[in-house]
Amino acid sequence: MLRHASLIILCGLLLVPAAGCAMLETDIPALESNVNAHTSTINKLRAQTDQLQARLDNLAARQQDLSQKDQAQARLGAQLDQLEAKISQLSGKIDEDRHFLEQVGPRIDKLTAIEQRLAAIEQRTTAAQAKLDALATGPGPLYEDALRLFKAGQFEPARAKFAEYLKSHPDDDLAPNAQFWLAESYYGQQRFDEAIVEYQGVVDRYPRSEKAAAALLKQSMSFARINSADNARLVLEKLVDRYPDSPQADVARKELASKGASGDKGKDKEKAAPETKKKKK
Repeated sequence: MLRHASLIILCGLLLVPAAGCAMLETDIPALESNVNAHTSTINKLRAQTDQLQARLDNLAARQQDLSQKDQAQARLGAQLDQLEAKISQLSGKIDEDRHFLEQVGPRIDKLTAIEQRLAAIEQRTTAAQAKLDALATGPGPLYEDALRLFKAGQFEPARAKFAEYLKSHPDDDLAPNAQFWLAESYYGQQRFDEAIVEYQGVVDRYPRSEKAAAALLKQSMSFARINSADNARLVLEKLVDRYPDSPQADVARKELASKGASGDKGKDKEKAAPETKKKKK
């Protein structure tokens, strides 16, 4: 009704003729109806617009989600490509390793067989030396105690007593034995470098002793255990050359023959005469 009043006032102010104002007044309800209709239409359009905007926002959110998924899928695809490349590289490496193993396999088998033979020789040599020592008579208390500790596997205290014995009795009949078992104590602990030095002590200081040939054989075995095949072979040849009639020389010849080396190098040379002054332990 405010619009109706406003129109009447406007007619009065503009001095519009009364007839014109009366006709305008009769059209006001129709105009108000039209305005209301348009207002309702506008409200409906606004509501539809809001609905459409909501749908657009939803579509935009879905599109963003799809875009993120596409990006994630692209990254995943790149990672898969990298993994495939790595798998291809690993496959190539596996083929190379398989080829390498096929080549070195026979060598490994040969080394294993040699190691088994050396272990058997080691056992036989140790047993033989133990029997010889058991047959020996008259050892001094210090030597006897050291040998007892050695046979019990107490290598450190045994070695200390053997060293003490050698220091006190360097020229005693049992001194070569003490030097040999001192070297054996290192061998028993797989300290092969030190054992090699001590076995050489037997050969250098007591070359005519019954233990000299055994020391050379065990020295060769020590070189073999540290993968020094050339030195092991040279020591075996020295053993055959210096003590050709010793049981250890027979063992050395067999080992040299298995390696394709000559085992008769010392057959025609002057034989070393071992000491027989006294049985030793």
